[in-house]
Amino acid sequence: MKEITLVATVPELKIRLFGEIDVRNRDRFLREVTAFYTASPANILLDCTDVTFIDSRGIGALVSVLNQISANGHTLTLCSLNANIKRTLIHCNLADRFIFTD
Repeated sequence: MKEITLVATVPELKIRLFGEIDVRNRDRFLREVTAFYTASPANILLDCTDVTFIDSRGIGALVSVLNQISANGHTLTLCSLNANIKRTLIHCNLADRFIFTD
């Protein structure tokens, strides 16, 4: 993950991601997204326009964030996900757990 940027906090947390979400940066991704959420609990929109790759650990991190926030009644939306990553989530039977938007 090259960068994680909090873009907005109202009406939802909009977080822009850059680079890859994988085994090398999974912990950083979880730590930073959790910190943003803890500071301002709300629905989360992850802007994935610049995400180029996600491995199984990255998918696990997305599921961890989803589980954490859904326990509090919030949603996780994945915005502008590249087709290959979206297809991977569908093949992992996770498409119904996330909200997708362009």
